[in-house]
Amino acid sequence: MGVKNAYNIFIVVDALFKEADGKPLDAGSREKAAELAAKLRASEDPYLRAYGELFGARLSLEAREFDNAVKALESLKGSPHFLPRREA
Repeated sequence: MGVKNAYNIFIVVDALFKEADGKPLDAGSREKAAELAAKLRASEDPYLRAYGELFGARLSLEAREFDNAVKALESLKGSPHFLPRREA
């Protein structure tokens, strides 16, 4: 997957979370976000890969899969490729 395609995927998955306005995603959005987050994790771009991990962690938290969320977040801690956003 090219970086441009991965960036477009980032925009879509980010929009899914923004539209939820802090609430858990509905089943359809959650499934779509999980699919897109997996694609981001496979990206050539290390920054987009890091955001794939962040989105995956958020999905794990919503699913109450805390061990998976912690693993994903720990991989971001101190990463030079993760540029945290305020709402992250």
